[in-house]
Amino acid sequence: MKTPTEIEISLNALEHNIRFIKRLVKKNVRISSVVKGNAYGHGIEQYVPAAESFGIDHFSVFSVDEACRVMKVKQPGSAIMIMGWIPKDQLSWVIRNEIECWIFDLERLRLCIKEAWKQKKKAR
Repeated sequence: MKTPTEIEISLNALEHNIRFIKRLVKKNVRISSVVKGNAYGHGIEQYVPAAESFGIDHFSVFSVDEACRVMKVKQPGSAIMIMGWIPKDQLSWVIRNEIECWIFDLERLRLCIKEAWKQKKKAR
């Protein structure tokens, strides 16, 4: 038998926590909110707009699928970083949408540069 699970986010607590972290870092530091794993079960589609309303404008995900979900709900100007492996067939989409990505090896770096050059964009 499944038990229904419900997660409730306190927007007041979220705002308090974001303000607290911002006080600890210098003004020019960009804070990235890690939302991999469906925002750790809280829901990407619910969490991202809430975090943006409190000044967060950078979101880190694990996969291209999660990046797509963030893309659908984020505000213009907010950035996305994929921390996980990006399959070669999805690299074009990542570069086209100006998504930042981690580089794990030299071959991946070469592929990113080649694709960015082809699209006349910066690899991020």
